[in-house]
Amino acid sequence: MSNNIFERIDSRTDFVNTWLFEMPEGIGKFELVDTVIYAIQDRIKSGAAIVDLPAGLRKIEGNQVVIYWYEKAGAIVLGAEFEKRAQGLVVTMVGKANKGRPPFASDLYNAVLADRKTAGGIDAIRILSDQSLSDEGIKIWERLLSQGHHISIYDANEPGKTFTEITTVTDLHKYFQDDDRNYRRWQYVISEQASNGEVRSFFNTRRMRELIPGML
Repeated sequence: MSNNIFERIDSRTDFVNTWLFEMPEGIGKFELVDTVIYAIQDRIKSGAAIVDLPAGLRKIEGNQVVIYWYEKAGAIVLGAEFEKRAQGLVVTMVGKANKGRPPFASDLYNAVLADRKTAGGIDAIRILSDQSLSDEGIKIWERLLSQGHHISIYDANEPGKTFTEITTVTDLHKYFQDDDRNYRRWQYVISEQASNGEVRSFFNTRRMRELIPGML
């Protein structure tokens, strides 16, 4: 009986740590490019092992943090840092040097999801909605949707009750309103088809806890 109690506590903690902790930056804002480049170069100088992946993608894999980036002619053009959580990856910062030019953030997230299949673990990424969504930002989400990824959205205040899968561009645009700061409460999950069912299970369990008083 005690083992089951510990399992429930652990799964609750895993959910909170992965899906509810606020992160500082969202997709579509690329002012952090200098910070991202510095973080990558600093890790390289400290002797971190670099893994070369297809199409110019590189990564440094740590126990708690993994960094992915694209290089062209030896220059970092797009990179992102992710924290490893029990139920998925969480974006902590992302930066792009040349707006409007490939590779795009959608290319990076697509490649990261593909790599996680071989690296192991849950291949799902949590992203905080951008505070001032740009035209480029919305195109990123549209590309990910067109590439066949599952995009889900939830309100961090009631994640289980509000977890919804986005299936069309029309659905996507419902959650972006000009001059409306309220949409910032929405969180996004990108996942592969195989992992989407597992992610839904996490949120269904959370929904049960939200519906039963005292379970949170």
